[in-house]
Amino acid sequence: MLLKKIKAVSYVEVVLVLIIIGVVSSMAIPTLKKYTQKQEFAKDAQKAFYTLNEVVDNATMIKGPIRKISADKVFSDFLQPSFKKQTAGTNYTTTKDGMKFVKYTPTTADSEHIYISVDVNGSAKGPNAAGKDIQYFKIKLSDGTVLPDDVTEILYQNNWIYPDELWNR
Repeated sequence: MLLKKIKAVSYVEVVLVLIIIGVVSSMAIPTLKKYTQKQEFAKDAQKAFYTLNEVVDNATMIKGPIRKISADKVFSDFLQPSFKKQTAGTNYTTTKDGMKFVKYTPTTADSEHIYISVDVNGSAKGPNAAGKDIQYFKIKLSDGTVLPDDVTEILYQNNWIYPDELWNR
């Protein structure tokens, strides 16, 4: 009677395969996480832009043209009541989806715009960095046009896709 050899995988071969899978995973997971975070922040920046446009449109329908409101009252009296808000203060509103809209005055402020920064994931979460989870917009007081400002303009011009030079700042 002839003996048949049984072929099997040795313990050493299994361990080597697991080590290789572990090394490849440890290199791929950070890159994948960075990619998904970039996509999420870009989507949230676009959502903030559309939310701000919707708020301006709703406020215009209810209160009339934005140009009839004094510049220092635009955020608190004109825009803030049109947000679907969770919390609000004098110069900020946090929406139900966690975005925090804040009126601010940049160093190069002008009297033709109101400036708003948006922390798309709320101020409690990181990275709290301009161009990542903090986006900047300005609203033209003459006609209510919402425009991206500062680093958000780069994202807007790139069809809401992060270019590497913006993400790596």
